[in-house]
Amino acid sequence: MFAVLNGIHPLTDECTQELSTLLEIRTIAKRDHFVHADEIARDIGFVVKGLLRAYFTTPDGIEYNKTFFHENTFALGFASAIQQKPSIIQFQALEDTSMVVFSFLKFRALFERHRCLETLFRIVVEIEWIKKEERELRLAMNTAEERYDAFAKEYPGVEFRIPQYHVASHLGITPVQLSRIRSRRSTKG
Repeated sequence: MFAVLNGIHPLTDECTQELSTLLEIRTIAKRDHFVHADEIARDIGFVVKGLLRAYFTTPDGIEYNKTFFHENTFALGFASAIQQKPSIIQFQALEDTSMVVFSFLKFRALFERHRCLETLFRIVVEIEWIKKEERELRLAMNTAEERYDAFAKEYPGVEFRIPQYHVASHLGITPVQLSRIRSRRSTKG
């Protein structure tokens, strides 16, 4: 985890040591939740092994997959954690998942003593905001095949680890459309 963090922005030894005191290991069984709807997202999770999906459910009961968190990525219900309001988005393990977990509020409290951590967080927010904007533009402007290509680049190998309907939901298409795209790809390749 610290290698990933330092790859984004270097942390001082003192910061690394203090942040280390906040860490705990958590295992989430397949189908269990890291964050439930209507609860405040209190923790940041770093996925060591496994896979999570962030999703919400429409009033009609339809689930929409917003994003996926695989190995070496951080999972956080950002809006809920920042605003300290109940989350609309749920985080569910799609595989048995091991995570390094730490309190968001305790992490944020370290910003005053460790500016490098505040800078790191700002950079992460910028990166995630760009990804969010690019995803929104893809959903509005790209074909289903182009969205599928972008998914395969952003989440390499993930499509083979989860049911097809989760990928289709994330792409904003039906499982039948996804099946057709995959079929065309296999006949071309």
